[in-house]
Amino acid sequence: MDNYPDRGGSLDVCIKVPERRVDAKIRVVDPRGEGKLPGSQEEPIVPPDPPKNDDYVYRGDRNPYSKNSQTRGNKKAHVDANGDLVAANSKGKTTIIEHLIGRKNHLSKSSYISFSTVESKAQTFGKKPPFKVNISALRRDNPKGVTIYATEELLAILETELKKVRKLARRDPGRFNPQIKKIEQAMKNVNKNNEILIQGKIPSKYIEGLPER
Repeated sequence: MDNYPDRGGSLDVCIKVPERRVDAKIRVVDPRGEGKLPGSQEEPIVPPDPPKNDDYVYRGDRNPYSKNSQTRGNKKAHVDANGDLVAANSKGKTTIIEHLIGRKNHLSKSSYISFSTVESKAQTFGKKPPFKVNISALRRDNPKGVTIYATEELLAILETELKKVRKLARRDPGRFNPQIKKIEQAMKNVNKNNEILIQGKIPSKYIEGLPER
């Protein structure tokens, strides 16, 4: 052991130990996955991405076979006698914006069906576990009359409408400010619930997890 001169009241100590050669390959994990790091002798181990389940969307419904909502009493999407999922009104004139704002009379006339991409969020809309639709297969097969609107599309539609209404509110705030609040709330709900819309009849072969009638 060698004692080095005092530097500012501290004592530096150097301990010599016998050198020993170790022949070992060191595997270095590069968290960025950008190739071999300096000093590594092998390709880095890149942790796998967490599993994703983008194949399904979920719908919470206390009674998916009923045509009427148990809470609001209005007509709603339901599973028909053939096992297909149909909207409250397949020929309804309710717009996407009206459906998302969610007024009772609009939902009863809607040709859109709401889903969530997150199972736990869908379950908040029904006491029972939600059933699911294989949206990956639905997109692949593209059955006639079915249109899918992703969360990002819905938010973009609402944002466009919000800009229009804000311009109108400059001239008539009393009339249009309430509409602004409704659209803003709809955007929050869509984002919070990871909502998507499907328009058209969804054949039974894409539906899984329905309770017994």
